[in-house]
Parts: sequence; structure tokens; C-alpha cells
Amino acid sequence: MKLSERYPVGIYAVREKTTLLVPTVGIKCASHKARRLPWPPQAEELGAAVLELLDELKQNRIQYDPEAKGYWLQPGLRSWKAFQAASSMVDVVLRGTELSITRLDGRSERGFVPELEPCTVLREGVGPKELGEAILAVLVPLVEKER
Repeated sequence: MKLSERYPVGIYAVREKTTLLVPTVGIKCASHKARRLPWPPQAEELGAAVLELLDELKQNRIQYDPEAKGYWLQPGLRSWKAFQAASSMVDVVLRGTELSITRLDGRSERGFVPELEPCTVLREGVGPKELGEAILAVLVPLVEKER
């Protein structure tokens, strides 16, 4: 499978105040398309936002823009290391007809490191509420664990 057939969206819970959704083009974060939701987000709103970003990625409507930096900047967070320490993260990745949800450990010196296996795998075509609930089922325990 080519890298272009993999469509990831990173979901960060930042300081239990903000939910940040960041689509990835290739291996670069498309920060100009990053979206913010309150923490905790409503399941249906979260699922709908992720599905919309995945659709835009599939249709090649999101391009990496090297000038659009700083998606992670938040009040009180002025460095990547501070952002990483204040955030819990999961990846939602569309590959073929499967949506996988994988936890990432942000306590590594190398950045956010994914677990070897996804926590949840769903079929493409899942509704916004079901996807949002599945994401929150993985993300909320991670946030509580990292408190």
C-alpha cells in the first residue's frame, strides 16, 4: 500500500481544555486545516469533524503548506516539548475500507510514538456518532491515565 493510500488524522486532548484535530499529508501535519473543539467533545461532533477531514484528504483537497506552522500553539504552550507533555493523542487512520484508532505515547523523547496495534478497527461508512464514541473510548482513558 502506498503512503498516499493512508489517510491519518491526529486527535490531541490538550490539558483537558481543547481537542485538536490535525490531518496529515504524507508525513507532514497539515496545520492550516487543524480544527479545535472543546474538551471533552460531543461524540457526534468529533466523529463528523474527523469524517470530514478524512474525506478532504481522500479527495486531495488538503495539501501540506510549510508556511502554516504552529497548529499546536496554545495559551501557555510555546514549545513542542511543552505541548507534547500537556497532550494525549490518538490517530484515526483510513486504509482501504478500515478505520483504525491507535493510541500514541507522548512521553518519549522521539515525539508521539504509536502503539504497535490499533485499539479499535471500524469499517468505512461508520456514522459520526459511532466513530466519535469509538475515538473517545480510546482517548478518555488515555487522558485519565496521563493525569
